[in-house]
Amino acid sequence: KYFDKLICFEPNSFCHDFLKKNINLEKSEIHDCALGEKEENKNLFIHPHNSGASSLVNRTKLGTKQDKSPVYGQFPKGTPVIKTHLKKLDSFEYKKIDFIKIDVQGFELSVLKGAINTLQNTRPILCIEEDDPKNSLIIPFLRQLNYELVDVVIKEHIFRKVK
Repeated sequence: KYFDKLICFEPNSFCHDFLKKNINLEKSEIHDCALGEKEENKNLFIHPHNSGASSLVNRTKLGTKQDKSPVYGQFPKGTPVIKTHLKKLDSFEYKKIDFIKIDVQGFELSVLKGAINTLQNTRPILCIEEDDPKNSLIIPFLRQLNYELVDVVIKEHIFRKVK
């Protein structure tokens, strides 16, 4: 309800029905591909208990330490995978984008690298979920593109273009 048009990229076919129930389909389009820094096919690891934790990176949260910090490791052997097609956001040649939300479970930098022209030409506000900001690769990358971190809400990092 806040935007004129919503464009979604969802490679996990198990999530499509849920997505359709949570958006206005009359002003939305859904692409059944993932985004990355190049066009290719990769395995999408399907988390057995949390579809939102599925990932193109063989890395998942296994639990937490006593200090509540996360423990990460590879998906268990036998985790289902879906062969997934990736495209660069730049290949869509969008002329106007106001806002981009990225929640890709460790694949953020690859998505951003495939969107450099889009970011430079359309200057959208970015909201990127990042589990491990202390070891962030996206913050220095976005600084090079003249984006600044303006807010953090739990794991959501908000960036805006400054120049």
